[in-house]
Amino acid sequence: MEMTYKMIGGDGQEYGPTTLAELEAWVLDGRLLPATLVWSSETGRWTEAGRLPELTGSFERVLPADKATVNAVEMVPAGAWRRFGAFVADILLIYLLGSLLWPVVAAWWGVEVKPAPEGGKLDDVLEFARQNNPLLFFLQVCRLCFEVVFVGGFGATPGKMMAGIRVVTSDGGRVGYLAAAMRFFGRLFCELPFNLGYLTLLLRTDRRGLHDLLSGTAVVRVHPGQKTRPALGGE
Repeated sequence: MEMTYKMIGGDGQEYGPTTLAELEAWVLDGRLLPATLVWSSETGRWTEAGRLPELTGSFERVLPADKATVNAVEMVPAGAWRRFGAFVADILLIYLLGSLLWPVVAAWWGVEVKPAPEGGKLDDVLEFARQNNPLLFFLQVCRLCFEVVFVGGFGATPGKMMAGIRVVTSDGGRVGYLAAAMRFFGRLFCELPFNLGYLTLLLRTDRRGLHDLLSGTAVVRVHPGQKTRPALGGE
C-alpha cells in the first residue's frame, strides 16, 4: 500500500492526503519548506518536512546545503502591531457573531435582552454592562471557543491568517487544542490588571506574551519563502 501524507499549509490549514511524488513537486515549486509540518501514514505523527529522509534529496536540489534541514529555518517572531491588528479583527468578528447569537441564547436561557444605551456617556455604558453580565459571560465563552477551534485546529485565527502570522509551539510545532485553551486562559491573566501581562511581548526579543510563556507557544510570521496560498487542493 502506497504511503500517504498530509501537511499544514502556509494558511494554517490541513491538506491531504497526498503522495510522496506530489510532496517532492511542491518542494521544487517552493510551496513546501523544511519547517512545514507533514503527517506520514507510516509514522502516524506530525513532523517537520526537513526531518523526513525521503524529502532530503528534493530539499538539497532547491536549497543550500546549510538550509536543507529544519534546524536551519528560523522562526521570525510576529511584531506587536501586526499581532494587535489581528487581535482587533478577531474581536470584531467574535462580537459580531456573539451579538447575532445572543438573542437566541438569551431566549433559551430565559434572560431578558437589555437595549443598548442611546447616549455615549460612560455611566450609561457601565450600567449597561452591569445589567448584562450574562451577555459578557457569553461573549467570553465565544472567545474561548473561537480561540480553541482556530488556534488548536488550524494554527491561526481568521485575523492572524489575514495578518500572515500563526501560533506554534516554542519549538515550531503544531499547537493542539489543550495548549490553545491554556493560551486563552493565560490571555485573561494578561488583561488583568491593565493589560500588564502583554508587556513581555514588547520587552522580549521573541515577542512572546505572558500567555505564550504559560502555554509554551509563540506567534511567528509565515516564513518569507513560504507562499501563503494553499499547498494542496488547487490554486
